[in-house]
Amino acid sequence: MKQNSIRVVACMRPRRQQDTNPPCIRVEGTTLILTSPDNNQSNRFVFDHCLQPPLHHELDSSDRFVFERNTHQRAVYLNYGVDLLAHALDGHNACLFTYGVSNSGQSETLFGNRHCKGLVEQFIEELMWTIDSEQHKVSLEILCISNEQIIDCLEDKSF
Repeated sequence: MKQNSIRVVACMRPRRQQDTNPPCIRVEGTTLILTSPDNNQSNRFVFDHCLQPPLHHELDSSDRFVFERNTHQRAVYLNYGVDLLAHALDGHNACLFTYGVSNSGQSETLFGNRHCKGLVEQFIEELMWTIDSEQHKVSLEILCISNEQIIDCLEDKSF
């Protein structure tokens, strides 16, 4: 990769209409500042990058946020997926890891939604356009850990 082998990126979901408490997360550049609503104490966490959601968003029928057409997902892919693909094409193993509480957007970041292609689909599309299938061997695993269970996302039809 052009930069470090490991990059840590924080990505926040937009606030929902039902989020009535004042925001407790503030972003300053690559720093997340979390402020306790109880005692107003703040903690700072520095990342390689902090992605803030677009200001304009809409709700879909499941009350989940849908980012503007490809804007957010494409930006994430261009900033992180392209380097990951280059690393893989150089013959190295590549790993994309998302972490968060349930319903915070990890699956949507990886797999997208009806409006936006996720990182995995964009990565695979570009990989298939780039390689010569007779000269490259590609293997792919997509695993999810949920409730302390490991799920093979390519095998489990319910995922």
